[in-house]
Amino acid sequence: MLGAMLGCHSRCLCVPESQFIEQALVTHGNGVPLDPRKYLARIVANERYRLFWKLPIDPSTVDDRELGSTFAQVLTWLVAAYGRKLGRDGAEVWVDHTPTNFRRRRALLRMFPDAQFIHLVRDGRAVAASVLPLDWGPNDTLHAAEFWLARCALGLAAELDAGPQQVLRVRYEDVLMHPESSLRRIAAFAGLEYEPAMAGGGGQRPSPYHQRQHQLVGEPPDPSRAERWQQVFTPRQVEIFEAEAGELLEVLGYQLEYGIGAHPATRAEVLGLRLRDLARRARNNLQRRWRARRSMA
Repeated sequence: MLGAMLGCHSRCLCVPESQFIEQALVTHGNGVPLDPRKYLARIVANERYRLFWKLPIDPSTVDDRELGSTFAQVLTWLVAAYGRKLGRDGAEVWVDHTPTNFRRRRALLRMFPDAQFIHLVRDGRAVAASVLPLDWGPNDTLHAAEFWLARCALGLAAELDAGPQQVLRVRYEDVLMHPESSLRRIAAFAGLEYEPAMAGGGGQRPSPYHQRQHQLVGEPPDPSRAERWQQVFTPRQVEIFEAEAGELLEVLGYQLEYGIGAHPATRAEVLGLRLRDLARRARNNLQRRWRARRSMA
């Protein structure tokens, strides 16, 4: 949602998720020599690229001099090619909303020293309500609490390591409820002028692979989404989540339903959750494969 908002700015281009960058960092982030044409061929053959980017490229037709000689230059060329496809070849700022970026933040900074990061924080109970119906990620509130804690930890660590000039924390709920003031703050952080079109959120549309689970992306923010978890979960599900992650919820400014009195999942509940999780994972794997085949077609 936030990527689509920033992508509305006249100077910004929001690209699809780019997990292939993290995969390549393992090798090329360590200074291993790069054959730019071969690396571009690896990118366009990557399943995630083919699912999300929908940008056909024949690496054999690309001039090596255009690609440059470094990993960062190849990626910059690819983003520029994507911008040309959308008629946004004048965009100066690349917005990348890949969820795992904080996991490789320092490596990304070595390639792009001027990069800035937005740590988007959302009520973990709302995250759970959003993720549990999907065919990836956690399948119950206990796993969802662990999932949320782990990912928040990466963003909070980045805040401590880099400071406010490089990492800006933004609350998802603030963007929903007060989009203009939130976007003005983000624009100032990034050295951009605020543009009213940003609040419309139409700067990116999900790929066919993501259309079902990201059907609200590209639409104006819906304030009702902030508290939707209260209609989705049973009181016991909320209590289990808060018993696991209540401390961080409170630190981040979210009001607890149970507080310190939240009772954690019992051994019997944990066993039941783990067994159901195994069955759900098997079903989810099949659903993801079917979804990938359908969107490729």
